[in-house]
Amino acid sequence: TALPISRASSLVMKSSIFILFSCLALFGIVCATKNVLYIVIDDLRPGLGAYDQHEIITPNIDSFAKESLVFERAYCQQAVCGPSRNSFLTGRRPDTTKAWNFKDHFREPEIGLNWTSIPQYFKNHGYFSSGVGKLYHPKLPPNFDPPSWSDLDRFPYFSPSPHGCTNDTFSCSLPRNGTYFADVNLTESIRERLAYAAQVKQPFFLGIGFHKPHLPWRFPEEFLRLYPPVEQ
Repeated sequence: TALPISRASSLVMKSSIFILFSCLALFGIVCATKNVLYIVIDDLRPGLGAYDQHEIITPNIDSFAKESLVFERAYCQQAVCGPSRNSFLTGRRPDTTKAWNFKDHFREPEIGLNWTSIPQYFKNHGYFSSGVGKLYHPKLPPNFDPPSWSDLDRFPYFSPSPHGCTNDTFSCSLPRNGTYFADVNLTESIRERLAYAAQVKQPFFLGIGFHKPHLPWRFPEEFLRLYPPVEQ
């Protein structure tokens, strides 16, 4: 049984969150407790078919939304990335985390040094907790907050930096082969962690933070066929 939850805000949003609860019996994991796949997408606004916006072609998310609980009234915690992530990963407002910029974070002394983050809560209750990509903003907290994650010796936090474009623009198309796309590498890393969770038969909390559609827009060149040029 799956109950995915998607989170959206107004048209100016910093990230979207999808939470998938599943037994994932196909991996051989005991289904006494639910597993959690926590997906954060950087700068994805609700310009999706699921929100009756059809300029962008989003068949997979639209299909996912049909089986999901979709929130139509939810709002970003802060108009910038780092403070919003500090907020939704602790369940506390920026007024409490004291993080309103790209300098401060909740693990600072006299703020939340001993707080329990969402992935840390699952870890403390017997889950294998592992994360990749842009869940926390880099360095906020430092090192992607080690207390949040299990077995960092076996599975160190993995967050490859997204490459820029080879020209001076914010947009470029590239062949799909190779390692041009950081989000593809993130997906492969999550698959490895899923396989490990199945092997040890431990319930899991896995977080993956995709970089796109944040700038720069590096995308497979075949996507250009989906959006023909508009005559000026």
